[in-house]
Amino acid sequence: MAAMAKPLFSTNILSLSHLLILVVISFSGHVAAQEFPLDGVRDTRNSFVRAGQSYYIYSAYNRYPVIFTAVGPEPCPIYVAINTAGRAAFPVRFFSVNGRETFIRLNVSVTIEFTWTFPCFNSTVWQVAPNNHKGDEQQLITLGGTQGKPGCNNIRSYFKIEWAPGDVYRISYDPDDVCDIPVQSYSVGPGTVYANGAQPLALVDAAPMLSELEDNPKNGMLHTVAKDFLYG
Repeated sequence: MAAMAKPLFSTNILSLSHLLILVVISFSGHVAAQEFPLDGVRDTRNSFVRAGQSYYIYSAYNRYPVIFTAVGPEPCPIYVAINTAGRAAFPVRFFSVNGRETFIRLNVSVTIEFTWTFPCFNSTVWQVAPNNHKGDEQQLITLGGTQGKPGCNNIRSYFKIEWAPGDVYRISYDPDDVCDIPVQSYSVGPGTVYANGAQPLALVDAAPMLSELEDNPKNGMLHTVAKDFLYG
């Protein structure tokens, strides 16, 4: 009786198939972890906040909207403020210090800019106003920041979004991932100035503004819902 021929390559092909499956699973998990960060900032719809898309910022509990406004005789509305007399926020967008990241992450520096413009200023990017070194004024948050390459020359244009109890956020000034020169960290909150029914934001030691981010409907259906990713 003739000996049965042994199948050629079957064991190798099976092993190769298993290897390919493992590689695909590993690669898919790696992509998912990068694309959907567990430390991602989320909006009020529980969707991940995307860099470059439009959102509204509201104070968390009284729903005061964040806008830009003028102060005193200054005709140009260059101050970032909460509007205690209104309900309409001005749209903003965020860009990470890590320029290629799709999603905005907690405790990673970002620039914040209003998407609306005004004839009297060239930049709607938020910045910390220069310190007058007199010790008699708060450093307000104004427009006029820069979006260029992150570094010590534009350190005042970077902020962080931090988680706060109650699943809300606070904005801070702590650009240690932008420049190696040590900078005093602060929270961003309502300052002591009132103008036109609005309260300009400033660097504060206590009482930060607790915030929520609301999706701009014009963003359409491009968002990834965080709860679907996290809970299946």
